[in-house]
Amino acid sequence: MYIKQIGRRDLKLGPLVNQTDGGDGTINASKESRERSAAKQRGRTPWNKNIPMSEEAKIKSHKSHLGNKQTKETREKISKNHRRFQSKETRKKLSDAIKKSWQVERKYRQGILIFGIKYKSMYKATKMTGINYREMCKLCSDSNNNNYTYIKY
Repeated sequence: MYIKQIGRRDLKLGPLVNQTDGGDGTINASKESRERSAAKQRGRTPWNKNIPMSEEAKIKSHKSHLGNKQTKETREKISKNHRRFQSKETRKKLSDAIKKSWQVERKYRQGILIFGIKYKSMYKATKMTGINYREMCKLCSDSNNNNYTYIKY
């Protein structure tokens, strides 16, 4: 039953002592009201922070999500949100950098000649010489340095 139907004592319409007819809640709260509520919550630590889930709870959660496939629309929405932080230019730069690194990786697989000693891979050359991987890349890429070169095996 509703408060309005039973009646409030302050309006001399019934026995209830409620101050409102109810149902006003926080649905469609004003912006100021939401800001006040958010300000109260800021800085508070959630009650369950640093409390690990029990194995039973993990299994139960896992089982509840099994078989629930996201719709194509939902997956597209998630994908779109992941991309929104990167402009097309940034994505192009990242793509080019990755492609360039792949081409360089191919060179590493070819082998390296360091001071006349042949190494079958960049990995072996770094282990044997103690030179950092990135530093080795720079040395081999430098056209003026004839002591460090890529070779084909």
